[in-house]
Amino acid sequence: MECSSKTNTNTDVISRATFAEALVTKLDIAMTDGSAPFDLDIVTYNTLMKVWARAAQTLAEGRGRGDVNEVIHAMDDVPEELTRGGVYTAKDAADRALVILNEVEQKFLEGESDIAPNTFGYNIVLDGLHKCGKRDAPEQVESLFNKMKEWSSVGVQHSDEDEEYANGDVSNWAAMRPDAISYSIVMETLGQSRDYGVMGKIETLLEEIESEYEKTKDDDLKPVTRVANSAINALLKNSGGTRNNKPSANKAWLSAKKVHDIVNNCNKKWKDTGDSSYQPDITTITMVIDSYSRCYDVAATERGEYLFEKTYKDWKNSGDIKLKPSSRSFTVVSAQTYFFLWRYISSFLIDSSYNCNR
Repeated sequence: MECSSKTNTNTDVISRATFAEALVTKLDIAMTDGSAPFDLDIVTYNTLMKVWARAAQTLAEGRGRGDVNEVIHAMDDVPEELTRGGVYTAKDAADRALVILNEVEQKFLEGESDIAPNTFGYNIVLDGLHKCGKRDAPEQVESLFNKMKEWSSVGVQHSDEDEEYANGDVSNWAAMRPDAISYSIVMETLGQSRDYGVMGKIETLLEEIESEYEKTKDDDLKPVTRVANSAINALLKNSGGTRNNKPSANKAWLSAKKVHDIVNNCNKKWKDTGDSSYQPDITTITMVIDSYSRCYDVAATERGEYLFEKTYKDWKNSGDIKLKPSSRSFTVVSAQTYFFLWRYISSFLIDSSYNCNR
């Protein structure tokens, strides 16, 4: 897909996404007059939203504007009435995906269309908002996620008590129920926020999906390693921790404990069930080590080193590729070791200086 290609730097993703939307608009018009070769469906709209979401990610990474010629002439073959302006940034592209979702949602709700949005489409938009880098992404993602939960559990009530939506009944919205991917994206996005209480929200979401899975045994809600990794990564982004700053260090220790508790819970599930989808992988372990490295404490450093040595030994003994240390693992451990040596040498120099001055 050109809108997400990391190798093609000459593509203007905004014009490509606009061109894709023009094709869908043209098909929609053709459906109205009966000349369409095929009917639009939710797959069509999900694909279009994915194009805009990927464009948002590409733009957020500093790519996707192409060269001057590409920007000027990319839309030459598209009729002006089918083009849509107003998209210039990653934020604009992510918002465009959200607008398309809202339009599909509203048309189905009011009975103008029989195309019902589904979880896959909502996840596409959630991911686009998450990766566009906008400041209010956590609030937008949380709001959309809460709507998914509400509408899929109680349906949609009209603001006017005397009126009803054509498709407001809960039975019409079961297909938008959040799944494990939804929870993962929301936790990852909340990790970008610096608002008070974010860590509590992340913990609540993790507990919620575990509870929902226990009640329903729905495989789409199974809190596998990926879900745990998303929660851990989000907690890490809010862990704080700076040298010689006790409040921050305390927050880092609290975060490290919570992270390690998540891993212990995964290990327990794996051992109790024998289900390898719960098994912590090297990404999980590396993030735990990283959480201890942020405590800037010798005891934390020792815990991190112990975890690395144990994982390395388990990989060597079992050959389990999931546990094979990555370059990131060695980098994190090296940083911890450096801090340990720094503390040791600093203490030695201070003691030496004190003894020399006596």
